Amino acid sequence: MTANAKDESKPSFEVSFDRLEEIVKVLESGQGTLDESITLYEEGMACLKCCHDLLKKAEKKIQLLMTDEEGKPYLQDFTGADTSDSESS
Repeated sequence: MTANAKDESKPSFEVSFDRLEEIVKVLESGQGTLDESITLYEEGMACLKCCHDLLKKAEKKIQLLMTDEEGKPYLQDFTGADTSDSESS
């Protein structure tokens, strides 16, 4: 199995997130048996992990376009830190 085949077998972020929202609505409604709720909870946790993993993967790809003192653009790896405070001061 190739890396691409592995990626294709995983649902997209949007599909996982939409399914997670559906599961939350059902669980919040209180409908269904305890066993059904536990099964949905387990599926929801799997969707949540999938979303988290995909977000972490995307975060690694993000680069911020910055400018130096001379106004020349350069790429900087995304660190996840909020840089808005230093710009607004």
